[in-house]
Amino acid sequence: MVLLLLILIVVNYALNISGPAIKAEAEEKQMILKIQEEYPQCEDFYRHSFRYVTYSAADAEKIYWFNQFGELIQSKTKASAQTTEALRIAAEYGFSDIAPVYGYGYENAVYVFEQKGTYLYLDYDTLEVVYYMKEKLV
Repeated sequence: MVLLLLILIVVNYALNISGPAIKAEAEEKQMILKIQEEYPQCEDFYRHSFRYVTYSAADAEKIYWFNQFGELIQSKTKASAQTTEALRIAAEYGFSDIAPVYGYGYENAVYVFEQKGTYLYLDYDTLEVVYYMKEKLV
C-alpha cells in the first residue's frame, strides 16, 4: 500500500510538475530554431518575459529582438550600445559584477539587470529607468 502511494506521488510529480517545464523548454528550443532559420548568424539567445515574452540575440554587428512568434521586433547596431553607461547606472542601484542582457520592456529594448531579487530595466536608447523592483527577502 505504501509502495503504491509512493508510485502515485512520483507519477503525479512527473506529470504535473516537471511535465510543464519540459514542455516550456521544448517550445523555447523550437522558437530559437525558427529564428535561426531566418537569422543563422545569431547567437547568445535570451528569453525575456516582462509584459510579454520576447527573445534577444546578437551577431557580430547587431542586436535583434523578436516577439513570441519569432518575428523581428527591432534591431540595433552594437555600436549604438551604451553598455558602460548602463553598468554605471546599475552600480548606483547596487548591482555589481554583472553583465546586462537584452530584453524588451514596455515598448522598447532594455538592458536587463537581475541580481539577488532586484530587477532593473534601463531603456536601451535613453538609459531611463523603465522598471525597478527590489524584493524583500526575509
